[in-house]
Amino acid sequence: MYDNLTSAELLRYAGHLRGDVKWKFVEELAARLECNLSQPICSLSHGNKQRIGLIQAFIHKPGLLILDEPTLGLDPLMQQEFYRLIAEVKAEGRTVFLSSHILPEVERVCNRVGIIREGRVIAVEKIEALKASALP
Repeated sequence: MYDNLTSAELLRYAGHLRGDVKWKFVEELAARLECNLSQPICSLSHGNKQRIGLIQAFIHKPGLLILDEPTLGLDPLMQQEFYRLIAEVKAEGRTVFLSSHILPEVERVCNRVGIIREGRVIAVEKIEALKASALP
């Protein structure tokens, strides 16, 4: 992130790169994630930077979201709001690829799980099938 910008400036910049971003939607996401967009990025905590990164990922309404450890640094209330955002994206028929080491999070968010070992996908299964095949 560009530390010399405010959160709003960064999100406007990101929005202009793609175009077709509605600022009202950015403000709605900021309100949901309780972000003060006037703060300089350099003054934000890790969790607040994570929230701005999530807004940046969602503002274009992409058909495919790829998120790496998206809840890292978020407090439990913000995690819940993130889960609601993901549910909305899924309900719209968009796809989310999520990497996480938090298994309850994966169970809550994902329909299918891919397991990667040593850089190779070794399994892709529905959550239920994966849990059924686990050793007791």
